[in-house]
Order: sequence, then C-alpha cells, then structure tokens
Amino acid sequence: AFIQQVQGADVVISATYGSEHNYYSLVSYMPLYDFAPFDDPPVGQPVDRAYMDAVLTPMGLSVAAPLACLRRALPAARLIHVPPPPPLLDPMRATSLEAMREHIDKHGLSRPSLRRKWHAAYVEKTRQLLQPFAVEVLEPETATVCHDGYLKPEYAEGLTHGNRNYGRLLAQRLMG
Repeated sequence: AFIQQVQGADVVISATYGSEHNYYSLVSYMPLYDFAPFDDPPVGQPVDRAYMDAVLTPMGLSVAAPLACLRRALPAARLIHVPPPPPLLDPMRATSLEAMREHIDKHGLSRPSLRRKWHAAYVEKTRQLLQPFAVEVLEPETATVCHDGYLKPEYAEGLTHGNRNYGRLLAQRLMG
C-alpha cells in the first residue's frame, strides 16, 4: 500500500527504525565492555568487531529491506534516509526519559563514549547496507552536534529523538 502511495514521487524521505541500538547502548545492562575504536584507556572486556557486525546487521536490515523494495519500485526517485540523531552526553537532562526511567533507575546508564560508538556503528552499518540501493543517509546538521559528537540538549526530544528545531534544520538542508 505504501509503495502505491508514493508511486511517481521524485523524492522519498525515510525515518524508519533507528532506536534498536539503544537497547544495547543506553542502559548499562551488561558488564563493562568496549569495541573498536577502543576508549583510551580501554574500558572493560574488548568485544570483537565481527560480533558487533552480527548484532548491527539485522538492525540495519530493518531499514535497508523496505528501502530496497522502494528503490525497485521507484528506480529514478531520490531516496533519503534520516537516521536518529547522536546520543545526548547526559541523557538525564532529556525532556523525557520515554519508557526507560525504570530501566535507568535499576541498571544505570552506559558511559557516554559507548553510547556514541553504538550510534556511530549503527549509522555506518545502515549506510553500508543502503549504499547498493543508492539511498542517501542524511547526517545531522553540524549546528546540532557538540564538538565531541553528542547531540546538543537544545535539539533533543526525549532520549532518542530530535525535536522540532532539529527537524527544521534537516528540512532546510533538504529544501536548500
């Protein structure tokens, strides 16, 4: 039904999925671990990148599979995927903890660098899976991100989403 609705479109913008990596990265459910690029100094048990890819690939496929179908139906359209914004340095400053309050209270938050690495790895894996289908992946506006890669609090809506101002800046770039 969706493909019929967008039939003939010149541009399709996707913002599907994107929060799956937060299950692993936001709340500190597991013993300390790290994956490449490792923190300096390394923190916890190193995890092989092959394992990380095995976890990240199904997440990326949840985005890539529907867009691959869309590409087949709209071979000439410009397809753009908008991944989730980077994590906040301090999620406790978020306007809403969404459904995570109980989990955060019970287990605590993962360290910021781990959350940032999960986000970057998720976006990169999604980008790799979308590349064969000529789907652009939209990076966040530089104005919305701190120098160290975290989302600025004034652009956050809860723990895992950008707010209206974040969206407005992305839309301006797309229209630009």
